[in-house]
Amino acid sequence: MGQPILFAYALGKAQRILAGLDGSNGPVLTHGAVEKVNPCYRDLGIILPRLGNLARTAKKISPKAPW
Repeated sequence: MGQPILFAYALGKAQRILAGLDGSNGPVLTHGAVEKVNPCYRDLGIILPRLGNLARTAKKISPKAPW
């Protein structure tokens, strides 16, 4: 079974989805635009799971990836 992919706006909707995840299904990777906003939510006390950067992880897996 593959990893699910969820699409959401970087400001607000992505954090609402992330707050509902616990990371028990595997790593949670986000786009850089989402990563930039997450610290603001954490500063407000909103708990988000531990996250990784999608582009950096993809580069490690496939160094010739076009992104």
